[in-house]
This record gives sequence, structure tokens and C-alpha cells, in this order.
Amino acid sequence: MNRPHAEQKPLERFPLRWALLRWRWLALTMTVLLLTTFFMVGERLSGLLSWERVLLSRAVTQLSAGASADAKPMLMEAGIALDTVLQKFPSSADATIVLAQFYQRFGFHKDAIRSWNRCMKLDPLSSGMAHEAIGALEFEEGHFDVASNHFQEAFKYDARISAYAIQLGESLLSAGRPDEAARVLEIDIKSHGRSMAACSLLGQASLQLRHYEQSRDQFEAAIEFGPEYPAAHHGLATAYARLGNEQKAAEYRASFEKLQKEKEQRHRNELKADNGVEKLLDQLARTYATLGRVYLVHGDLRTGEAFFLKAKGISATEPECRLLLAQFYEQQGRLHEAIAAFEEACIATKRSPSQQLLIAAALNRLGQFGQAESIHRHVIDSMPQQAAGYASFAQMLLQTGRNLSEAKNVAKQAVEIEPVAEYWFLLGKIFQKIGDREGAMNAFQEAATRDPANNLYRDTIQAMKSVL
Repeated sequence: MNRPHAEQKPLERFPLRWALLRWRWLALTMTVLLLTTFFMVGERLSGLLSWERVLLSRAVTQLSAGASADAKPMLMEAGIALDTVLQKFPSSADATIVLAQFYQRFGFHKDAIRSWNRCMKLDPLSSGMAHEAIGALEFEEGHFDVASNHFQEAFKYDARISAYAIQLGESLLSAGRPDEAARVLEIDIKSHGRSMAACSLLGQASLQLRHYEQSRDQFEAAIEFGPEYPAAHHGLATAYARLGNEQKAAEYRASFEKLQKEKEQRHRNELKADNGVEKLLDQLARTYATLGRVYLVHGDLRTGEAFFLKAKGISATEPECRLLLAQFYEQQGRLHEAIAAFEEACIATKRSPSQQLLIAAALNRLGQFGQAESIHRHVIDSMPQQAAGYASFAQMLLQTGRNLSEAKNVAKQAVEIEPVAEYWFLLGKIFQKIGDREGAMNAFQEAATRDPANNLYRDTIQAMKSVL
């Protein structure tokens, strides 16, 4: 006897339709969850933005309260510009960097640290810059161990930046950790060559560690870079006294006292001449320059250029806005404007060799070889113990193929001062250009020894060997 089949539910008779309905229900559920999450995150971001705008308004109000009648409207206008960029780009690390720098410039340290920490969350690639900035603030507050931790993080992020090592060494010294400071500074000198800051700090560390001969040698090296640096003369006087050479100690004590008096007099003269207006204008100009850069990053070229021009109009001396404007004109192919802007930036950056070298390289790209060469020679003459000027000049001569004999000589000087991998590689390229295969191979091998992980160096050596 046949048993009746169990009655099937309607949906079970159509399994494909049932599966589709289940997928639609799942998709609807996921959509609801995503929308809920989106609105929750959006609400949180909105709350953070509102609070940040309140804090910014408070800071600008405090600044304006103590400002002159002429300065108040300028500060309020800058505050509005910052508030606008926060609203337009609430999750932009670049916008948050501008805010952090504004707080740092005007002395709002806690707000600056909070903003730098937010930068790192928004963009981990900003970590080196952020840790360095926080370290500088903590050092200024006298929190030397905390500062050391931040400089250590910056150094870990990019050990190629000598400034991170020098700041770390200084903070470790101030924290009473001379042995650690000495290790960091010795690595920096080995990697980047000697500099006034590194040698002077290593001299201080050696003095605290009672390594008096090493201390003497480092202070003497520092004086080669900066003959008028009082701290090096004082350190050298102390080192000679510890070594029992009282005649030399007395000589350097006298030079220290003379240089220190001159330094204090210059400081007094600057205080008399400074009414605060020029400094404020420079700070506002830097703020507008960095705002302009944010708009460029986000594709608003017109507003970016307008902020660069505004910064330039506010301060007659601030170099960064002029350099950014010149670079913008070059990128846009507005070459005549770029040349004029770089020439103006060159005047404003007389005190910054690194910026001068950037301008020289740009003028070289724009065909202004004579001006580029003149800037290089000026930098080398004013900073004869700094390798960067020689290396940049050698690079320019190599690129243009002009006077390769001089290119070889100045590249050799760069290597002697700072025997780093990139300078050895540059020297190798010059040897290669003039047909000196042996010299080129030796220089390339020196570069590879100093930076064994660099594929370009290894490939260049392999290519040379393959054609032997």
C-alpha cells in the first residue's frame, strides 16, 4: 500500500526561488548594517570635527585677545581659513598637519600634540614627521625622556634623516644618558659624515663619559664647521683642562667668553629691533603656504595658488611660500613665472643652504645654468665643510655634461667630507661618463658596501661586469 507523500511547503517546491529570497534577505540585512555603521562613523567624525573647530576657535580667540589692533583681523582671517579646510577635508592628514603646525607655531603645545597624534592615525606615513614634532615640543617642556622616546620612533621610521639622530642624541644627553647618546651620534657620523651639531654633541657625551681625548677631537671638529659656535669652545676648554693642558684650556675659555658676549649682544639687538609684527607675519605666511599645499593635494589648484600668493603678500621675507609658488609654476608649465619666482625665492632663502640647492637644481632644469652654478658656488663657499653643496654641484655638472673634470673633483670632495653610499654612486657615474671603468667600479662597490640592500647599486655593478 502506497503511503501518501508528506505535503511540501510552497517554497520547498522551488529551491532556486527560495535560495534567491534568502540571498536578498541577507543582502538587505548587510545593507542595513553597513548604513548603520556609516552613519555611526559619520556621526563620530562629525562630533570630532565639531569639537576640533571649537578648540581652534578658542585658540584663535586667545591669540586675538593679546594681539594689536592690526593683527587681530589677520589672526581671525587665518582662523576662518583653517576652519574651512577642516570642514572641507575632515579626514585628511594633510589638513590635520596644517592645524598641528599652526598650534605648534603659536605655542598651543597640548593641542599640537593631540593633532599630531591624530595625523598618525589618519596616515601612518606621517609618523616620522609627527614623532619629531612631538619630540621637539616635549624637549621644549623639559620632558627629556619622553622627547627621547619620540625622537627614537622618528629615527626608527627613517634612519636616513640625520636630523632625527641628532635630536635623539641631544635629548638623551639632556636626560642624563650620555652612553646612549654617544652610540646614536657615532652611528650618525659614520652614516652621514661629520657635522657641527653631531661633533659638538658627541664631544659633550664624551666629556660626560670622561673620554677626554675623544671629546677634544670632536669639539675641534665642531669648530672646523662652526668657528663661532661658543658651546664648542667651552667644551674644548673643559676637555683640555681635564687633560692637564691649562694653556690651551685658558685659550679656549677666552675665546668662549668673547664669542658668548657677541652672541648675547646680537640677541639683545634682535630683541630691540623686533616688535613682534614681523614674526607674526612670517608665522601667518607659513600657515597660508601650508594651507595652499593642502588644496593642491586635493586638486584645487586655483585656491592653492591663491593661498601661496596671499602668503607672499603678507610677508616680504618668508621663504617657504615663495619656494612653493615657484615649484607650482614649474609643475604647471608656466616657465617664465617659475624662473622669476625661483629668483625671488633665492633672495629669501639666503640663510638656508638646503633650500638654495633646491632652487639651483630647479633653475638648472629650467635652463638657467649660469644662475644655478652661481648658487652652487655660493653655497660651497659659505659652507665648505658641508658635503651637500659639492654633491649637488657635481650632479648638475654630470646632468648637463659640462666640465666633467670639475664634476669629478667636487664629487671627490663630497665623498671625503661625507662618505655615504649615494655620494660614492654619484662619483662612480662621473667616472663612468669620462670612461674611467676602474674608478667607476671601485666607487660603485664602495656604494654597495655602504648600502648592500640597494638594488640599483648591485645591478649597476653586475651590468659593468657583464660587458667586461
